[in-house]
Amino acid sequence: NDQIMWQFTGTDKFSFDIRGYANGVFFNVARVTLPYDVTAAYHDFKYIWSRTSMQFYVDNVLVGSIFSPSSPIPSAPGKISVKASVLGSGFNSALPVYAYVQSINFVANDAIPCDPPPPPLPPPPPTPTPPPTP
Repeated sequence: NDQIMWQFTGTDKFSFDIRGYANGVFFNVARVTLPYDVTAAYHDFKYIWSRTSMQFYVDNVLVGSIFSPSSPIPSAPGKISVKASVLGSGFNSALPVYAYVQSINFVANDAIPCDPPPPPLPPPPPTPTPPPTP
């Protein structure tokens, strides 16, 4: 049972938790506090998985990471599931719960996109031919 959770409480628009399960074992990555209201615009949330580590990013800024063997790592790169829920006591169940998602993308581990490579350097200028010696 592997899962990764980005948990937003709905009441705190600046913080969220990253946690999950790997082979049925719970792990907690971090409580992340951002310097902006995460609900004010769309943002890019991503994680990069390997068999020995995971890195978590918001808008291409690293916000948390875990490493094996000190933390369990899911045995597969991932499955994507999105849900909006209200948990805990004190919530009014009549309130609507919204999750606005612009897009979801999954990239296999061996095809993680990166910045395009820089253009090749121009060839060096030809070496001048020395003048003939008299």
